[in-house]
Amino acid sequence: MLVWARETASLTPEEAATALDVTIDRLLAWEKGDDQPTVNQLRRIAQRYKRPLSVFYLSERPKDFQPLRDFRRLPGIGDRRYSAKLAYEVRAAHERRLVALDVSEVLGEQV
Repeated sequence: MLVWARETASLTPEEAATALDVTIDRLLAWEKGDDQPTVNQLRRIAQRYKRPLSVFYLSERPKDFQPLRDFRRLPGIGDRRYSAKLAYEVRAAHERRLVALDVSEVLGEQV
C-alpha cells in the first residue's frame, strides 16, 4: 500500500524519504514490509502523499484513476514524470467530478 500511495503521489523513493525525514533504507524497509512505521510516521506519510490515513489499512490497493497519460511523444523520449502537486490536483479534480455527477443524479438533473 505504501508503494502504491507513493507512486500515485508521483514521488520517487528519494523524494519521499527526504519529505518524510527518514532514510531511504527505512522507507524501502517499510515498503517491503520488513519494518512498519509508527502511527505518527504513518500520519506524516498520509499527509505528504495526500491520502486519508485509513487507506493504509486496506487489505488491497484501491482501484485507481490514472488520468495523467500523455500520448504526445517525441521520438526517443520515454515517459515523462509529473510533479507531485500536478498529480494531486488532477486526482482531486477527478474526485470532485465524481461527486458532482452523483449529486446531479440524485437531483435528477441532466449533465
